[in-house]
Amino acid sequence: MKLDTANRNFFLLLGVALAPYLLLGLFGCGVLSVAAFRLASDGSSGWGPATWPALGFLAVTAAGSLLGSRSLWRQRRATIALARYIQTHRLPTDAAVATAAQAEQVRRIELVDSEEAFSFTYGIRRPRVVVSRGLFAVVDEAELRAVLAHERYHVRNLDPLKVVVARAVPSAFFFLPALGHLRARYLAGRELAADRRAVRACGRRSLAGALYKASGGSSLPTLSAAAAMGSSELLETRLAQLEAGQEPPLPRISRLALVSTAAGVGLMAVGLAATVLLVDAPLLSPGGPLTARGSGACGGLWLVAALGLYRSLEGQRPT
Repeated sequence: MKLDTANRNFFLLLGVALAPYLLLGLFGCGVLSVAAFRLASDGSSGWGPATWPALGFLAVTAAGSLLGSRSLWRQRRATIALARYIQTHRLPTDAAVATAAQAEQVRRIELVDSEEAFSFTYGIRRPRVVVSRGLFAVVDEAELRAVLAHERYHVRNLDPLKVVVARAVPSAFFFLPALGHLRARYLAGRELAADRRAVRACGRRSLAGALYKASGGSSLPTLSAAAAMGSSELLETRLAQLEAGQEPPLPRISRLALVSTAAGVGLMAVGLAATVLLVDAPLLSPGGPLTARGSGACGGLWLVAALGLYRSLEGQRPT
């Protein structure tokens, strides 16, 4: 996997999110478990100056968990709907499609019955390429290979899985605005990187022709939430790269977003510190093992939930 602009922004998105999560999430889960016990046993008599920041930390953490879960649930529903659509509209693979797929080393490909001209990559663990009958009808052999070379990048880069993460993380960490900018930079960067691969494999003319003929995209509402597919908003940027022969600069993260993100991390750190003071249970104190057990239980629950979602998404594919 090449560390291009798309992957740099994706891994930076993960880093920005995971760094505070290790501090605010995993450890915070254990602390909050102790805090809940203290508040339940002592009642309001145990409240002090640290109570309100601690409750704020709890509220923001809970809200982020709900928003992230909602994003994942919506993507799961969209994935199920897309799988049903593909299964219902699947056509026998044309010999010309199979030949082009073999030439571009695309091992899993589906042809679907739709007059709209589109292609996308779909599937979590073993991504596959989907091409519409409408696109196949209007492109020539070289343009079809350019389309498949583009989609081959998404397959090798595991972009359908990354899209799930890139959409859920900014929702879960809504108090870190820079994550939304990084998501947009990743989505743009992956399309530009896939186009560069197609140009290297088939030339600019073939890709330009395919882009022009597929510029209408698809009206399927599930595609935007369940597959790696370039949006029409990125068409101008992609054409600019074709004309210049090099990757155009992506929009920079605004200073306001960076300052807001730093402030969000700082405020959540204050909330976590207040929670620690509220429970009076440092990791090395007698209360520490309880905090560690709470963290382990919380982390274990998230791991089980993530595994269940992964298996559910992976299972929703045409057979």
